[in-house]
Amino acid sequence: MKKFIFAMVLLVGLSAPAWGDFEAGLMAYRNAHFKEAFRSWMPLAIEGDARAQFYLGEMHVDGMGMPVSLDKAVRFYRQAAEQEHPGAQARLGMLHAKGRGLPQNYAKAFAWYRRAAILGDLDAQYRLAFLFEAGQGTQPSLYHAFKWWAIAARWGDPYAAEERDRIKARLSAKALDSLQQQVTLWRSSVGDIYSY
Repeated sequence: MKKFIFAMVLLVGLSAPAWGDFEAGLMAYRNAHFKEAFRSWMPLAIEGDARAQFYLGEMHVDGMGMPVSLDKAVRFYRQAAEQEHPGAQARLGMLHAKGRGLPQNYAKAFAWYRRAAILGDLDAQYRLAFLFEAGQGTQPSLYHAFKWWAIAARWGDPYAAEERDRIKARLSAKALDSLQQQVTLWRSSVGDIYSY
């Protein structure tokens, strides 16, 4: 029993500084003290902290406190995305869709957006709907475009609500009723909105 308690105290003690370092980095980031944020997050990113990897990707993609480096941004995003960080997955989707730092590839953009959307990333849900409507990276489907815009709209995205309503105007009453019932079911299978 003593060994168990010692192990728990040791585990909690070792994890507390990492959490504190992340929070210190986040506070510095929010106050535009990017070099301080970088110093807090780099060791965490090396240890595999997906949150730190995501934010370092953000700093590199936008040149916050450092020159823009899309290669480094992609590397950090990919590390976080492979750990199921929805924000990093959405960013990889966006980079593929725009051909920024990665070759433009709508199929890869679609795959990353879909993973992030299922995990609750609001931006990915919104962008995934556009890919469905345009048939970029997937077969065109107003049905699935409506679904993702409706899910994002229910989470409070006003732009998604506008797009959902635009599609609504093109549907019959019967098709619309069926879709709205499906959206209720789909929404329960999608994760809560991820905040980062």
